[in-house]
Amino acid sequence: MPSISDDELKSHYRKLIADNHPDKLIARGVPKEFTAIATKKAAAINEAFDAIGKERGVALRRRQAPATRGVKPRDLGKRR
Repeated sequence: MPSISDDELKSHYRKLIADNHPDKLIARGVPKEFTAIATKKAAAINEAFDAIGKERGVALRRRQAPATRGVKPRDLGKRR
């Protein structure tokens, strides 16, 4: 297995996701058939990235903080 740093892995992950993100492809006018394939690819990329992180014992993807779960986007700018 090739050995790369967590930062290098994250960089490769971000590039793969950027290249295969369905929303970006839709914005470019790519046909729906290709965006469906890209959705499956993005899911596989995320799954592999999470598996590598689990194997390494680190959370490579940043998870949503518990304090912001359930907050509606319209409420993000409001002070409590």
